[in-house]
Amino acid sequence: MKKIKINMKHLIIFGIAKKLVLLGIMFIGIHSANAEQKAETKMDASPVQKAIEFAPAPAEKFTGNAYFANRFQSGDLNDYRGVIVRFDPGARTNWHTHPRGQTLVITEGNGLVQIEGESIIKVAPGDIVFFPPNTRHWHGAAPDTAMSHIAIQSPDDSGEHVAWEEPVTDNQYNNR
Repeated sequence: MKKIKINMKHLIIFGIAKKLVLLGIMFIGIHSANAEQKAETKMDASPVQKAIEFAPAPAEKFTGNAYFANRFQSGDLNDYRGVIVRFDPGARTNWHTHPRGQTLVITEGNGLVQIEGESIIKVAPGDIVFFPPNTRHWHGAAPDTAMSHIAIQSPDDSGEHVAWEEPVTDNQYNNR
């Protein structure tokens, strides 16, 4: 088991992220129960979103090859939105922020995440990462391994959920 040195700020962020994940699990359970009730009353809408093929992510917002699949959102469009993202080795997002923060759930491979001005952190399957609101950051795959994550964020009052900025340079990615 790897040991990670964290400070009180990280513990608070982890606690918030843990609560968000637990709330998400509770929501899924409630949503599933409601979906079962709807299915019993023979409603047309299916509660299941079938898996789809990954589509290339916009090249102007990523360095390297990244792919999106299964975009999802809450019934209330102002609650949360999410997407499954897959990064080829070395691929990463541009610098960006989220007005109400972002939670990543790492599902496959090894990755890297960084908040501007802080050290790059290695992430692995099962890790949960929370970026506070309006915090400039990037995330992506490790240089030698692909990585996938589920990204969840909430839009602001105008419906925006991300502000994209410039690419992460190779020197920044390689911590030079």
